[in-house]
This record gives sequence, C-alpha cells and structure tokens, in this order.
Amino acid sequence: MNLVSKNKTISPFEPVSMPTVTGTSAIGIKTKNWCVLAADTAASYGSLAKHFTINRISSITSRTCLMWTGDMADAQATIDYLKTKVNKEKRASGIELSPDEIHSILATRLYNHRSSFSPIMCSFIVAGVDKGSAFLGYADHQGTRYEADSICTGFGNYLAQPLLRKYLDERSEYRVEEAVEKVEECMRVLFYRDARAINRIVRCVITEEGIFISDPYVLNSVWYA
Repeated sequence: MNLVSKNKTISPFEPVSMPTVTGTSAIGIKTKNWCVLAADTAASYGSLAKHFTINRISSITSRTCLMWTGDMADAQATIDYLKTKVNKEKRASGIELSPDEIHSILATRLYNHRSSFSPIMCSFIVAGVDKGSAFLGYADHQGTRYEADSICTGFGNYLAQPLLRKYLDERSEYRVEEAVEKVEECMRVLFYRDARAINRIVRCVITEEGIFISDPYVLNSVWYA
C-alpha cells in the first residue's frame, strides 16, 4: 500500500531519501591474488546503537563478496537485485559474472538511481578473485566508482586508510595472516574513534580456493593505555 503525503505519493519500494538504520565503516585490502575484508556488526537507528548482529559482508557469487556502509534497507534491496541478476545470467548463459562485471552493474545501477533523484544511500565495496587475479572496487550513492589496493568507507577513509596504505607501501611481499592482523588493528582504531562502531566484527578472506567469511567475534581492546 502506498503512503500519501501532503505533496506526493510515496511507494514503499522506493529507495529512502534519508537513511534510517545505518551501518558504519567497512574496510578492504587486496594484493595480487587475495583480498581481506572486515566490517563490524552494528546498525544504528540515528545515534542509537540498535542492532548488534548485522552481517554487512555478503557473498554474491562463489568468488565475489559485497560489503556496505549506509542505509540497511537500501543495502538489502541492492544485494537481492545483484543476486537475481547473477542467477538470471547464469541460467541464460551458464557463466558466472566476474567481480569486475558485478562492480560495473552495481555502479551503473547506483548512477541511474542518482540521476533519477532517488539515490541508493549506501557505499559499497566489491571484492573477489577471478582467474588468479584479485579485484577490489568501490561504488557509492552518487555513482562514483573506482578500483584500488585498499578501500575504506565512512570514517574508515580518515582513520583506517592511512594505516592500510602504509602497510602496502612498506612491503614488497604480503602474507594473508599479516593482512588480517592489520585489518583487525584498523577495526580496533575505528572502535576507539568512530562513535557508531563496535568491537564485534566479521572478517572475510577471498582467495582462489573460495570465500571464507568468519563467524562474528569480539576484538580485544585496551582503554587504559
């Protein structure tokens, strides 16, 4: 049923114009053949920390993951759209879409909604491994899109991105275990400094062998140091 306001009829299927229940920072890092992602499990209703068990990392295919920041309802609708698109393509051609193709579809949809004055109020990180090559891409509600070796959303752009770039610049060879430790360090910094973040996180590692999403776990934190 549509809601009738003073000025117009509002459909419950339209993207929101003002985010209501939101998730905060998400971070991702990639090297030549693997990706590591992390996000906390909180969703806030305005300034109220309302939900503590929201998994913001979703597998779209057997080799592609999507992570989001922003409005939870818009994110869920976008994930459903992408999965439907992927399944439709697989039934039609027998081919599973690659991470960069999914990123392109997502960015096009976001730009289309922005141009229609009904933006999807989220920022997304697309990550995956295809034919031995890792992919990490960003797309947001304005249709902005790019690829990079490290991507952060929300306050992570200011607090975690410098740490990830420093880690990548200081090494010529990378190990998954070290990257996981660095990502956990970044999530700990966000817990300390981002008012919407909590220390309960989900971590994802993507390699040629597949996608490995951890169960939620709590980071150790030290407040008296």
